[in-house]
Amino acid sequence: MWEDQKDRVYQIINSIGEVISAPPHKIHIPVFIMSTMAEMLDWLPSFPITKEQIVMLLEGNVCDENHSLNALALHPSALKRAYQIPYGMKCE
Repeated sequence: MWEDQKDRVYQIINSIGEVISAPPHKIHIPVFIMSTMAEMLDWLPSFPITKEQIVMLLEGNVCDENHSLNALALHPSALKRAYQIPYGMKCE
């Protein structure tokens, strides 16, 4: 599942970084290393992820978004536009 979505996630992260003028620094850490680190350092309040969160991310969670959007009468907008409006920036 992650391999299918990886490019999309990186695109979103890069777009947010571009809008807030802070390009993200990405480091690939294999899951087995991150899981081990989370098990050992889970008790630290500043550690960014727990073992349970890693398990949930690996399980995946995919649903049809159109049904939910229609039921809630939500209309998605472009990501860059959504982030630019609160910051008072011009939209392209």
